Amino acid sequence: MTPKDNFKYFLKSGRLEKPLVAPLIGYHTTWLYNQNPIQVSENGNLMAILQLRALKFYGHDFVSHYLDLTILPEALGVKVTWSTYPPSIEVPLKDAEEASNVLSTADPQNLVETSKRLKASIEAIKVLHELVGDRYPIMAFIHGPFTLVADLLSPVNTLRLVKRKPDQIKDLIQKATPFLKNLSDIYIEQGADIVVVDEMATPLISPRDFQVLLLESLNRLITLIKQKSNVILHICGMANHLLGLMASTEADILSVDKYINIPEAIKTYSNKIFMGNIGATEIYNWDITKIRLYVRELIAKTQGERLIVATSCDVPVYTPPQNIKALIEATKE
Repeated sequence: MTPKDNFKYFLKSGRLEKPLVAPLIGYHTTWLYNQNPIQVSENGNLMAILQLRALKFYGHDFVSHYLDLTILPEALGVKVTWSTYPPSIEVPLKDAEEASNVLSTADPQNLVETSKRLKASIEAIKVLHELVGDRYPIMAFIHGPFTLVADLLSPVNTLRLVKRKPDQIKDLIQKATPFLKNLSDIYIEQGADIVVVDEMATPLISPRDFQVLLLESLNRLITLIKQKSNVILHICGMANHLLGLMASTEADILSVDKYINIPEAIKTYSNKIFMGNIGATEIYNWDITKIRLYVRELIAKTQGERLIVATSCDVPVYTPPQNIKALIEATKE
């Protein structure tokens, strides 16, 4: 069976002889193959080729474009800086009014034509689908609505509005939702089998704020995407206080960080598959013996049921290749 066949079977049964493994590999491949990160981010064909070279080298079970949550905010008018890889946001939009205007008028299809990096991201999905789509499940990453608002306004300004003007934040979230659904449609049309909805900013808010401001829109987005593809809800960081709300959504898979006790979560939320939870710091810093031991213990505690072994966020660019190999090999032993 191919990894894609295994993934389809796993969604139905919740179990495989060997768990699936998904290190989230992005800009790491630019370092691995000595390429300029900025140039690769604007060249979808090259991005896909580097991802396929890494797929052959490491032997994992999923393939994707780069996980870079600055691409869409940049396309919407935010200024980014390349002082790090992936880049970071340097100058957000000036206020909620500007964000509202942007989200009300932006058309994802038009943005694809005007943003080199967004166009490249979608082109990479197309190339991956053409070359390996019959054998490997292909993941595409999009923002969740709250995280998109936070990236447009900055987390600090967003949290300030959550406390002072929650109705304004809820309105922005509601405007972001159909926009993100339309963007996900483009990725799916180009060959994505799985849409990863990334709500990495939500650990900053309380369960009440999550439920009142975000949950309805987030679940609507997930439900609409599920009409055409599978959905992973990804929340990294310390999200223990949000786990029950994550599980209440229609997401097929919950992707979580090292702070979540996955064996306990699998017992508590018996209708969900979990993905994780090797931290980015750990995959970068640990030696291969420690990585292997951690993975083996995680599989033993869960008996491999309803578990995809994965990093909790994008693999750091300069991660030693032997560490990634140790993660994958320990999963497949």
